[in-house]
Amino acid sequence: DEMNKLSNPKDIFVYNIPDTEEKEIYLLDGGYLAEKKSSNLFILDEKLDLQKEITHFVYNPNNFTDKTLLAMKSYNNPVVKPATQDDGGANTTIEVDSNGIPKIDNGFSSLDELKKYPLVNLYMYEANAVYRAYRSDAVNEYDYLYICDKENNQVLVIDYNSYDANLGTFEIIDVVTSPVEELGTTVFRPSKIIVDGAGRIYVIATNVSDGIMEFSYNTKTTEYEFNR
Repeated sequence: DEMNKLSNPKDIFVYNIPDTEEKEIYLLDGGYLAEKKSSNLFILDEKLDLQKEITHFVYNPNNFTDKTLLAMKSYNNPVVKPATQDDGGANTTIEVDSNGIPKIDNGFSSLDELKKYPLVNLYMYEANAVYRAYRSDAVNEYDYLYICDKENNQVLVIDYNSYDANLGTFEIIDVVTSPVEELGTTVFRPSKIIVDGAGRIYVIATNVSDGIMEFSYNTKTTEYEFNR
């Protein structure tokens, strides 16, 4: 009965939890473009009992580069959308949810306005694939969820250990946006994803017929960069 909320299931991923025999299942519902219904992520245990329903994620804009923020989208709208004459010369008043976190559809009017908030909500739109990967090195452990947020033209990188029960969601720590220089006018619509042991992201994107796209994290620029 809990799963009657599914409207457009797109992907399922079964994750084996390290050092245990337990499994966790991620079921991604794409929502509907025509009805403007955002995507949701359902997390189930191995008995198929619903554990979490994630309707959105949060992110700290001060942890992202300006380049990434300007390319990011939420609910099929740019996160930063300067006011124009078409929208009356000013954006709609920014509304916040019960936690005081901005929930908006039309975007902030500037980067400075966006960066006033320590957390901002981000809504997926026609998300198409989900993947979880764990890896560690001599210093750090990385336990991330990766989601192809297709119609927002981006891949979300989410810290699995960031779950906040009060907020009911996870925090986005990075976003892979369109490699404009490589794709030119082709729209970046990621549809399938996998991640290797070194943290490199491999993406199949709709409308890109040249093969699998590879992205790796550059510690100097603090963002994911297109490799090939």
